Amino acid sequence: MQHIPHQAPWLLVDRVIERGPDHVRAVKRLTTNDPLGIEGLAESLLIEALAQTAACLQAGELGAHRGYLVAAAKFEFHGRAQVGDTLTLTAIRSARLGALVRFEGEATVEGRVLARGELTFSVEAVA
Repeated sequence: MQHIPHQAPWLLVDRVIERGPDHVRAVKRLTTNDPLGIEGLAESLLIEALAQTAACLQAGELGAHRGYLVAAAKFEFHGRAQVGDTLTLTAIRSARLGALVRFEGEATVEGRVLARGELTFSVEAVA
């Protein structure tokens, strides 16, 4: 988490709850004080939350680096998280080609899928 450059209110991951060699799971609780989720967390913010989750896996492996989201594809949306919900955010690394890294991402609330799709990043080390 300390490697994610975002700060409130743009930090959309509260904590990492599981991390393996090619996957990471994190949570985000929507509260009444959250200015980004007053009317439910919008689809674009679900993608951003999944991107930040994927960054948690990359940061643990690479240390200081820059990652740029270059593509979001095949996304399906099935609702919005509401105030009081706890989002479970899962990112699974599915492919690598040079500086490009692809993740399968899924956002759920109590097992109900809100969003699912692919995220591709360009990643570079920082000295």
